[in-house]
This record gives sequence, C-alpha cells and structure tokens, in this order.
Amino acid sequence: MNYLDEIVFAKQLGRTGFYTGKQAPAQDAKVLDMLKGRKIGDPHGVNLLDAWNNGWNAARESTDEYKQAMTYVFGDE
Repeated sequence: MNYLDEIVFAKQLGRTGFYTGKQAPAQDAKVLDMLKGRKIGDPHGVNLLDAWNNGWNAARESTDEYKQAMTYVFGDE
C-alpha cells in the first residue's frame, strides 16, 4: 500500500471506528499495525493519526445528534 492509500485507509478506519465505538486511533489494531516501526513524531505516522481523526470526526458530524447540538449552540446560521 502506498502513502496516499494508507492515508485514505486510515480515514476510512476512523469513520468505521466512530460507528464501532472507538474513541481514539490507539484503539484500532489496524492503525497500530500501520504505525509499527515508526518513531514518535514521524511525519507519515502523524498524518495517519490525523487521517483517522478526520474520518472519525466526519462520521460524528454527519449524525443527527451532532447537527441538533450545533443548531442548539449556534442557532440556524
């Protein structure tokens, strides 16, 4: 799997993680496998974690509960 494929896959894992109750990339065995052998602060590792978080947040933001909460807080903008 090349660099971009890994980023896309990590984002998909984040979306799946949201729906399966995961709260962080550290709870995802597939993400941990992709990070094996990388040093802390490795730019690609950081990008994988960011992609997972972006996928998780995109899934969260698509829920009706989230939309209702944002409407309650910010009104109908």
